[in-house]
Amino acid sequence: MQSNPYATFVEALGEARLAGTPLPDLSETNRPLGETQGYDAQTALAEWFEKNGQGEIAGYKVGATTKGMQNYLGVKTLAYGHIMSNNVLSAGAQVNAKKHCPIGVECELAILFGSDLPSSNGSLMRNDCTKFVDAVAPAIEIVENRYGDFLSSGFGTLVADDFFHRACVLGEPIKDWQQVDLPSIAASVVIDGKEVENGNGSLVLGDPLEAVIWLLKKLRNQGRSLRAVAIVLTGSMTPVRWIEKYPTHVEVKLSDIGSCSLNLI
Repeated sequence: MQSNPYATFVEALGEARLAGTPLPDLSETNRPLGETQGYDAQTALAEWFEKNGQGEIAGYKVGATTKGMQNYLGVKTLAYGHIMSNNVLSAGAQVNAKKHCPIGVECELAILFGSDLPSSNGSLMRNDCTKFVDAVAPAIEIVENRYGDFLSSGFGTLVADDFFHRACVLGEPIKDWQQVDLPSIAASVVIDGKEVENGNGSLVLGDPLEAVIWLLKKLRNQGRSLRAVAIVLTGSMTPVRWIEKYPTHVEVKLSDIGSCSLNLI
């Protein structure tokens, strides 16, 4: 870590995430500028989390996969972040939502891989990745605004910090997912029994699997590959819902896939 130019920056990101507090003033640190430096710092952050008891990389979240989310976040392209194994929660989980930072929830489709994907640099098509998919599952991504005015944080910082990620909740996996028309999935977020957001699978790049293809291409361009038992969150099918009071019961529903829930306290 000592040789990493973003060591001080990464440590500040990691400590803020674990404490549930806003990021400190990072103006005096060597902050990543732009996408490439952002991913370099993100890799160092995953290593920092591994060394600080957060498990191993369990998968990836793909963010800003809809035009609405890109406009909301003030970005022009997709981005991915790491998911650490200690932050993969089961349906019905109870999460202590510290009120230092605003907490939000997103309705997602999780893709679960059962095999390593080949590292070939050839063209990637839908069938190239679907044959390695073991199951799909409904998921909630718990996001956290650690930045305050995130529009002025800079794309490099957002990428380095896993694009708002805090944790995810996975519902029951569906093995026979090939029978489901993923673009036609109806998605909804239910807060304390009331539906508050809705959307559908086609809002995510026309098909949630396109987010996986984008991720695979991105990883290959960076000399990386997707390993077996990896989780990929394909991006929110609904607008992010920021939670304003606690305790709160959150449920997401995906037609033909299922539902999952969590309790924020």
